[in-house]
Amino acid sequence: MIVKDLYLWNFRNYKEQKVEFSDDYNIIYGENGQGKTNIIESIYFISTARSHRASKDSDMINYDSDEGKIKLNIESENNGKEIEIVISRNQRKKIKINDISQKKLSKLIGNLQTVLFSPEDLSVIKEGPSMRRRYVDICLSQLSPSYINNLIDYNRILLQKNAYLKDTNIKKDRDLIDVWNKGLAEKGTNVIIKRIEHIEKMNIFANKSHLFLTGGKEYLKIEYESNILKTENAVEEIKEHGTKRLKEYINEKFEKKLKELMDAEIIRKTSLAGIQRDDYLFFLNDMDAKIYGSQGQQRTAVLSLKMAEIDIIKDETGSNPVLLLDDVMSELDGERRGYLLDNIKKVQTFITCTDRKIYEQYLTEKSKFFKIESGQIV
Repeated sequence: MIVKDLYLWNFRNYKEQKVEFSDDYNIIYGENGQGKTNIIESIYFISTARSHRASKDSDMINYDSDEGKIKLNIESENNGKEIEIVISRNQRKKIKINDISQKKLSKLIGNLQTVLFSPEDLSVIKEGPSMRRRYVDICLSQLSPSYINNLIDYNRILLQKNAYLKDTNIKKDRDLIDVWNKGLAEKGTNVIIKRIEHIEKMNIFANKSHLFLTGGKEYLKIEYESNILKTENAVEEIKEHGTKRLKEYINEKFEKKLKELMDAEIIRKTSLAGIQRDDYLFFLNDMDAKIYGSQGQQRTAVLSLKMAEIDIIKDETGSNPVLLLDDVMSELDGERRGYLLDNIKKVQTFITCTDRKIYEQYLTEKSKFFKIESGQIV
């Protein structure tokens, strides 16, 4: 999968910019605050419909405009696609693929698969559960349209239920709450199954990279802590149960837990169980990496996760993703930086940095440099 070119209009500090990329390394360099990360952000936004640093789409629009646009052309297995997103301060984002309007996010996500590695990712282990859920959700959404559809449906039902529970002006109808609970159980079960499958794959691929990076001294293990299944490792519970009637088994557990908590939820005016409370735990040689891992160990573990993302996307789609390295290489020591660059030689890669000299030894004749100054490529 290759990003051929990118067009930005009123996006961040870019008034208007078109750029053609190499299918090898693309080094985007310049002083801080000039707009390097904005290019990475625009590609990632086309890929996932999310920014990795803005909470609202309108934050990405140029300060003196009401609307902005990102358009890029991608090439995959000899098929080309043009993807366009228009963001507005007053309207929902508008998505077009090959000039055809798309209303569902699932029609966008998956066309361009990316792996983003940014300084924020280095905190995925030591931060709270919401950051880890977001990380896994983005990985899975790029691989499975059904996953994102189930997640969107689940969150919509959850929003309706919570609004009803918070309404102090009405007497609560348990039959109505039960209807929402059944919907949550159905959609949530599908999400749990995908999360279990993904974590099993992550364990295989991430541990392989981690053993190499640590010279065989550390092995990495990820556990999926489900709020619906046992509080221990959900993957192990499923293995013990077996795969027969898997969907029915999880759905029954889901409905039962929500039923048991209904009275408590009415009193507390919020949902107390569900996939929105799941977490992922990381262990290095069976020690909790969040508690006992050093900063260096945690960063090595996150690097292993990113390498696993590339491997899983290639394993499931047959194509390499696009790799976005946003000002993260300076956070890695020379050995880890070399390992990463040596293992992505067939992956189109975008790197932001302040010093281009760091990467010159790794480049090929096809690599390109882009110097950024005040929202322009010079």
